[in-house]
Amino acid sequence: MNKLINILLLLAIPLLTNFQPAENDFEILADGYRQQGKTTQAAEYYNKAGYAYWNRGQKEQAANAFEKALTIFEQANNTVACLTLCNNLGLIYSETEKYQKAEKSFLNVLRYARLLKNSTETFNALVNLANVEIEMENYPLALQHAKEALNIALEQNNLKNIAKCYSLLAESYEKIGDSKNAFRYFELYSATDKKIKDQEMELIKNMSAEEVNKAQLAKKMTEIELKIKKGELKLTQDSLFVTEKIALQRQMEITRKTAQLEQKELQLRYEKNIRRIITVSFLITIIFLVVLIFMLIRIKKQKEEILHQRNELNIKNKNITDSIFYGQRIQNAMLPDLRQIQENFDTSVLFWPK
Repeated sequence: MNKLINILLLLAIPLLTNFQPAENDFEILADGYRQQGKTTQAAEYYNKAGYAYWNRGQKEQAANAFEKALTIFEQANNTVACLTLCNNLGLIYSETEKYQKAEKSFLNVLRYARLLKNSTETFNALVNLANVEIEMENYPLALQHAKEALNIALEQNNLKNIAKCYSLLAESYEKIGDSKNAFRYFELYSATDKKIKDQEMELIKNMSAEEVNKAQLAKKMTEIELKIKKGELKLTQDSLFVTEKIALQRQMEITRKTAQLEQKELQLRYEKNIRRIITVSFLITIIFLVVLIFMLIRIKKQKEEILHQRNELNIKNKNITDSIFYGQRIQNAMLPDLRQIQENFDTSVLFWPK
């Protein structure tokens, strides 16, 4: 009976909703299942609605649908589903620049990945968190997540993941103004990226001629058969072989040029930071020298003033001393000699100045 009701509901949806898109149909079905207490089916249809909205570029509606599905799966303790939904929400919130919500979602992904002991998902969650923290200008946390992700990548010996971590660390150190570490991780990134490209080139070179010929022959035969069936066979086998060879060379050239452009961009960033540091250092030095010169001039003026005051005091002291000696000479000239008085008179004489 319930199956019959669901079939009738699906048939009636286009009429009742005036031919709304499929994502609305999924959400209506999910609401119906939820009202009936069938939470598992409801969560699955909310999840389908989320993907449908996301594919159509309706990110806000997609996030709402995924949030509803996540609530149900959390209640059911479905860790794997919760991990996937939180990762989807984190990506959507990052795309819409809602970085705080994205950070919360990726932290949940990290928690679920650690519960599942899934090192790959743990690495991806840490990298996503580092990117979000950089956008939020929370560089210490970005460095912490990037370093933890780097440890996982080193344990797995995954060169592409290692290069990704080096790039994040170089960018984070560049943002906080630590040019030394930024340049160090940039060099590590460049070396690792070069190693990856070398391995890819080596892999292509090491493919035996027989395997290449077999793969090319199989591909040619498949394409020829398809074109014969469609009546579209226009190229000869030789021209097809040349075309494939040119395409492979172009792809390798594009990959090489892309790597060179990325390396040049990082080098330009590093040089820009170096110039900025040199400019700031030069300005600080100029300011210090100006302050120092000003202080030296001030000290010199104070010394000159002190010396001038000292000279004035010496002149005044000399004038006072000279005046005293001058008065003493006048007094000695006016009064008789005290020794002669004592020799001629048996008395005491007191000079009382007036």
